[in-house]
Amino acid sequence: MKAVKIFKLIVHNGSNTITNEEIYQCLKLLPKEYQNINPIVYIHGDYKSYLKFCLRHLRFNDILDSMIDIPFESVKIGTKITLGVYKPYLNEIHLHEYKIHKFLVIVKSSVMQIEDAKNNMTTEVWNIYENMWIKYILYYNLVHELNHCLQKKERKLNIGLKKLMIKWNNSPNEIDSAQRSERIYKKYGDKFNKILKTEGIIVYHKYENGLDIGYEYSIEVDEDLNSDAICYTKKDK
Repeated sequence: MKAVKIFKLIVHNGSNTITNEEIYQCLKLLPKEYQNINPIVYIHGDYKSYLKFCLRHLRFNDILDSMIDIPFESVKIGTKITLGVYKPYLNEIHLHEYKIHKFLVIVKSSVMQIEDAKNNMTTEVWNIYENMWIKYILYYNLVHELNHCLQKKERKLNIGLKKLMIKWNNSPNEIDSAQRSERIYKKYGDKFNKILKTEGIIVYHKYENGLDIGYEYSIEVDEDLNSDAICYTKKDK
């Protein structure tokens, strides 16, 4: 994995889409409190590389967990897909790019129900948008997990048995992390999009019935249509 270091943070980047320079430029924009946390970040580009990482570091429990997750993360049944995780006892963040591909299968299915997309969305066009969305989602999840690192530093991160008794979308830690991310994206979202070349994507947060994090995708399917095809989709944690 290629590595990039900024402040006290080291990112081992195995992504096939987001570059070290893009990560560096985006992280550099974060507020000062993010400069004093020091997790090690791993971005796993594919499942095979993740398995190699686990074997190299003797993470046999992680291998078992990943094998158990595979059938439950089937897009056919629409269950949750864990795109990123913070391991406080190791001070590590793991982001799974290959799982974002799974998530975007659901998005593609929604997009292809739009009449204009059926007529104009070629494989080449879809691949361009998919790579753009992967970068956006990867970086958003990195910010989200960094917020958990801040919670740990502030001694606000619940990592005991009580955490296991609370559903993800009702967890105070997850809601707090999402609210921090929301503030970050209100202030720096346009700059992130400019660096990542991900214009046309917006992350949104809802809290009415428990935490809901989703994305609004804007796709220009035909220059002559003078309109965008909009797909709203929900992201499950």
